[in-house]
Amino acid sequence: MKRKSIYLAIGPISLILLGFIFSLKATIIAAVVLPAACFLLKLKNRKTSIQKSVRPTKIEDIIDIYGNPDDIILVNPIHGNEPDGIIMIYNKKGLFIICGIPVNKNDIIDVTFNNASMAYIQNDYQIVFTTKSENNPYLFIHVGNDALYAKEVLMQIKQHLDYE
Repeated sequence: MKRKSIYLAIGPISLILLGFIFSLKATIIAAVVLPAACFLLKLKNRKTSIQKSVRPTKIEDIIDIYGNPDDIILVNPIHGNEPDGIIMIYNKKGLFIICGIPVNKNDIIDVTFNNASMAYIQNDYQIVFTTKSENNPYLFIHVGNDALYAKEVLMQIKQHLDYE
């Protein structure tokens, strides 16, 4: 934040000084180069923050990190061999792995399902987790187009939330 305020303070002053000292051409060049440099710095910082939030893409990686789960709920049969298609439950640790994201069981505020499709499009049900996490306040996991199956998956999840 301090760098940004320094750049914002120095930038216009330096442009005015360049205009007086050199010429209009130098001022125009500086007016293009300084914002471009700021944009490239922001882009570089954004790439490093995105790389830090990489989550496991294979079930085997999750098992290597957390061990064998106590239960696995198949949410989406099409993606059953991927973290996006299952919920891994660790009762002893009080942990759910939802879409590859670890969520403490006590941080889950609510679980429901809804139809995420738009008008005139085939149904697309999803399970929605509301959590206390600032990074992931809502987690969505697609179930498919069957409302009864979505209700069944929801009941399985709620059984594990009441488990203790």
